[in-house]
Amino acid sequence: MNPYPALILALLLPACRRSGTPMLGKGSPASPGEARVSAGLPSKPPQFSDVLGAWAKRFAQPPAGASDAPLPKLPPKALRKFEDLFQTATSTARSLARYRSRAKKDIAAAGPEAVAALDALLTAPEIPHGTKTKSNSQPKPRPASTLSDDQSMGVLLLLPAGEGLATLCLRHLEDAGRPLLRQACARRLGEMGFPHALPKLLRRLKYETDPDALIAVFLALGKLGNPQGLANLLAWRRDPKWAPRAGAPMAALVQLLGQTYDPKTDGWPGLIRKAKNLLQTFHEKGSLSPKPSPPDERTLREYWLFLRHLNGTKLRPIDDARFICKRAGDQPVPLLREACLDQHQGVRVRILQILIDLGHPSHPALDRVRPLLADPLCAPYAIEAIGALGGKDAWETLRPLLQDRPIPRTPKDRELRIATLKALIHLEEEESIPLLQQVFRQSAKDLEIQIYAAAALRTAARSQAQRAENFLKEVLRKKTFHPPTVRELLDR
Repeated sequence: MNPYPALILALLLPACRRSGTPMLGKGSPASPGEARVSAGLPSKPPQFSDVLGAWAKRFAQPPAGASDAPLPKLPPKALRKFEDLFQTATSTARSLARYRSRAKKDIAAAGPEAVAALDALLTAPEIPHGTKTKSNSQPKPRPASTLSDDQSMGVLLLLPAGEGLATLCLRHLEDAGRPLLRQACARRLGEMGFPHALPKLLRRLKYETDPDALIAVFLALGKLGNPQGLANLLAWRRDPKWAPRAGAPMAALVQLLGQTYDPKTDGWPGLIRKAKNLLQTFHEKGSLSPKPSPPDERTLREYWLFLRHLNGTKLRPIDDARFICKRAGDQPVPLLREACLDQHQGVRVRILQILIDLGHPSHPALDRVRPLLADPLCAPYAIEAIGALGGKDAWETLRPLLQDRPIPRTPKDRELRIATLKALIHLEEEESIPLLQQVFRQSAKDLEIQIYAAAALRTAARSQAQRAENFLKEVLRKKTFHPPTVRELLDR
């Protein structure tokens, strides 16, 4: 017995608009292979290559300003000199007041050497003291730096902008136990405006725990044209603990991204509406710029530093790459498109998952996704990716897969059916309504297929949305299916 007869009957009402979609007639249904051929898709997998290996050669040498670019090495005597300068420039002692301005000028004049000195003092475990002991001819070592967190922040704000400083900031953006330094690094990266800083700044959205440093990351991303900090601030707004801190950075970020904001006329509702509109535009187009420029080689290399782990077995680097690319808009799409045809199946599957997360901005990769329908392991992910990437002919590609075997005969048939329904959730195609109703009706004994069919109906047409939403809410209330999955479907 189906537990939802009334809801099923409601979903089977005539669609608001009839399409030319052919229904299942008499005779045996087409096989998956026949469906692929009839849709004009390849019946054999494409040629694969070692894309990750080619990337390793292409990006072997770090350019100036890269996060792993080398900085000049200074002798111990120069390090001690710069350490004294840093201490003097950031000291609050009255006795050093007359030397403070001079020290700041010397730091600014030193340029790259001051950048290299601060990096060495922050990273080296110890430096030679400069005096020799009686029992040993080697200089006696001592701790590398006595700079506190706030002093390190002060020095970083004094250093002149440039590629060396970009390397320093990217390198210490994740220093544990130094929240003020991390805050200063994010601030300087935003001021300098180097687009290759985006990947590491996006990763701080996942790991940063200090509120002030996190706000600095939001604003730095905004100066680089990325609005993802607004999503965090909207979440803060719903939390009584963080709501008082969300207003000022949200207003600043909205204005950085080109919107006007007047507290008197807009108020909170207007500010929230503008923030949501910016996020939606970025999600749909991949950029807030009317004419976005393609990413340069240095920016692509920073994405490669994360994507190169997709063939590994450690889950955290893989999840980091997926987290970053999902929030990066159209910047990493050229690399994602290349990696669709990597020789490693695991890489292809993970790239498809990233493309699904990214959605419409990754549409240029569609020509590399279609051939993967002939790859048995990648086919379910490729089907869902076609729906997520969208396009005029996406429905024509998915329709034969939905018509094929309304009642799945094998576990593979069922997997492909669910993948097709997930694709239609992304696609929001009104012409799919008759077939979705048919799938829902004929899957009365398979709750998972019914749930995804209802979710696809909910996004396909407004006339079906409320009925489908009621069904999903009833499933959530009775907890007859995985609650987080149902909540995710309701949130779309």
